[in-house]
Amino acid sequence: RPGATAYSLGNQCRTGSMETPSWTMAPRGSGIPKPPNQPGPGEYHQPSTLYGSHPALPVPGRVPTTSCKRSTPSDALTAGGPTPAPHDYKVVIDGEFGRKDQSKAPVFTMRPKVRDPADKEVRPGATAYSLGNQCRTG
Repeated sequence: RPGATAYSLGNQCRTGSMETPSWTMAPRGSGIPKPPNQPGPGEYHQPSTLYGSHPALPVPGRVPTTSCKRSTPSDALTAGGPTPAPHDYKVVIDGEFGRKDQSKAPVFTMRPKVRDPADKEVRPGATAYSLGNQCRTG
């Protein structure tokens, strides 16, 4: 009988022979078709229906013709100067306790800590017991 070292496994493993892959991977966009050669959204000028300038609508929109610039929502934030931050508001009165909108300072008292009635019970201390000649086994 041949011994255990008589056999040579070579490039074999538990799932078969160990070889480099014999296939390649396709590029990422190989299955995506090219876009058609036609104009997309936004390529043509869309005439406005306001001010009667639309070629297909005979009746103009009911908006008055103005020449001033239309405001943006961010214009409202800076219309009165810089926007105040929370620390710009004075909510406390200098030198007094409380806020400006309080009619008077808060009134309260603090009572002392409540004591446990069991603390008044007289209990023996650790040195009150005498073990004598006793040990942990008897």
